[in-house]
Amino acid sequence: MENKNKKIIRSKKDLKNFIAQDKKRYQISNYPFLTRLIGGNEATRALSYLKTLRLLEYYTNCRHDIFGKILKFWFEIRIRQKGLKYGIDIKPNTVGPGLYMPHIGGIHLNLLEMGENCIVTQNVVVGQKNVPENRATIGDNVELTLGSKIIGKVIIGDNVIVAPNSVVVKDIPAYSIVSGVPAKIIKQINL
Repeated sequence: MENKNKKIIRSKKDLKNFIAQDKKRYQISNYPFLTRLIGGNEATRALSYLKTLRLLEYYTNCRHDIFGKILKFWFEIRIRQKGLKYGIDIKPNTVGPGLYMPHIGGIHLNLLEMGENCIVTQNVVVGQKNVPENRATIGDNVELTLGSKIIGKVIIGDNVIVAPNSVVVKDIPAYSIVSGVPAKIIKQINL
C-alpha cells in the first residue's frame, strides 16, 4: 500500500530539510562528540534514531540503483538495531519533519501519516485495528503525552493534545484537548 503522505523525502534537499527540522527540536550540546563519548542522553539517542530513519526513507524513495539498494538494506538493519536498543518503532515514510521525542522507550507508531512538529512521549502506541488500512492519520503540532494510545482508523486534527493514558478510538477535531478511556474532548478552541 503506497503512502499518500505528501511530506515524504523525495530528494537529497528534502533529506537535509527533514534532518535539519528534526535537529532544531532538540537541545543538543555544542560538543556532540563529547556527549556521545560519555554515552549520550535521551535527546542524542532520539535524534540518532530519527537520522537513521530519514536515511532509510531517502534510500527507499530516491535511490533505486544497486548502491542505493545496498544502503537501504544497511539502514533497515540499523533502524531495527536502534529500535530494539532505544525502544522505538516507527514505520518509514509516516512521520513528518520536526518530530520531537523528549523521553524514549515504548514508542510504537504504526500509522498512515503524522504531520510536522509533533511531540511523542514515552509509552505511546498508535496501532492498527484488524487490517493495515485501519490506521490513524495525525495532523500537525499534535502532542501525544505519556502512555496515550490511538487505535484504529481515526483522524486527529492539527494542534491537538492527547492527555496521559488516554485511549483515542474516534476522530478528534483540530484545536482540542482530549482525555479519558475512551478519550473525550475536555476543551476545544473554536477559531
